[in-house]
Amino acid sequence: MLGNLPTDEETARAFGALENKMNERVDALTAKFVESTNQTRLLVLAIGALQIALLVTVLVRS
Repeated sequence: MLGNLPTDEETARAFGALENKMNERVDALTAKFVESTNQTRLLVLAIGALQIALLVTVLVRS
């Protein structure tokens, strides 16, 4: 029964492969988060610009 256990080298390779996959996924998620954060910043800037334009319009008309 113990003869079917993987060797230390096989276990190390398996864990190394798992670590590489996890790192790839973390990198992909980090890239998505950064992109999402940048889009949120642009949205906040756009809303601010619209508020300023509305304020200027109200001030000019009054």
